[in-house]
Amino acid sequence: MLSLIKRILPLTIILVFFSGISYGQSGLDDIYKAYGLYEPSTNVLVDTKWLIEHIDDDNLLILDVRGFGKYIKGHIPGALSVDLGEFSSDYVNLPKWRKLKQLVGKYGINRDSIVVIYDDGSGLNASLLYWFLDYAGLERIPILKDGIRGWEENLQPLELKINLSEGRRYSGLQRKNIIVGSNWIIKNKDNPNVKIIDVRTRNEFLGTVSFGTRAGHIPGAINIPWTKNFNTGTQSFRGIGTLKEFYNIFDINETKTIIVYGQSMLRATLSYFVLKMMGFEEVKLYNSFKLWVEKDNLPVEKTVY
Repeated sequence: MLSLIKRILPLTIILVFFSGISYGQSGLDDIYKAYGLYEPSTNVLVDTKWLIEHIDDDNLLILDVRGFGKYIKGHIPGALSVDLGEFSSDYVNLPKWRKLKQLVGKYGINRDSIVVIYDDGSGLNASLLYWFLDYAGLERIPILKDGIRGWEENLQPLELKINLSEGRRYSGLQRKNIIVGSNWIIKNKDNPNVKIIDVRTRNEFLGTVSFGTRAGHIPGAINIPWTKNFNTGTQSFRGIGTLKEFYNIFDINETKTIIVYGQSMLRATLSYFVLKMMGFEEVKLYNSFKLWVEKDNLPVEKTVY
């Protein structure tokens, strides 16, 4: 049945386009949704309705990554405030595995936890913590769609109480295969089945703006700025159907191994999260262009492909 739907779907889209019906940015996603395709897993993304229904589940934890100053002014009931600086002070270097396990355990997380992460709504901070918890071996770490903004728009209550965690020992298995080093990139950058995405701005990619010792980008990289994952003029994620069609323009799909990098991990992990939300499995992070340009033996170019 699913294969039949997938065969019919392209024809449906063509008929819609040629019928003269005007579809906005979400039109393609509405078509996909009608066929029950491309819905993100609740292991990756949940909405306010889902959280309302599950907020009292025993194994559910809610983590607020907006910063303690915003947390104390009001947060989702039961949420714990997480300081992202504890995980990486510069968003470039990773914590040692022992420290990461201690941090995960500090917030009462175990391997069976469902950890809902939220920020102001852009997902920028939430996706950074998502990556760290993915790296720590957790499976169910959804980001709350539209963050606290979506929660408040649905007229849900905020809490002022400072919640404290009952720490525990975390015994998850490190997921080493979701990060690569510079040697891996040099060895694989010309492989047609490997796609390297530079998530920085166009000017950073071209080298007309630089925040490091050298300007440009990793040879062979494709520039897809992290903001392209949002609907135009908003901080709301584009639908799965629209995203798949967009990334396919760059020959980026489920069959490829995809590497994402930015100046630091902050923007890169958002694109990492979006690719995982799309259902892509072979997605990896290179933790920063800053580290790349500090190594004089690594090539940098300004050529546009």
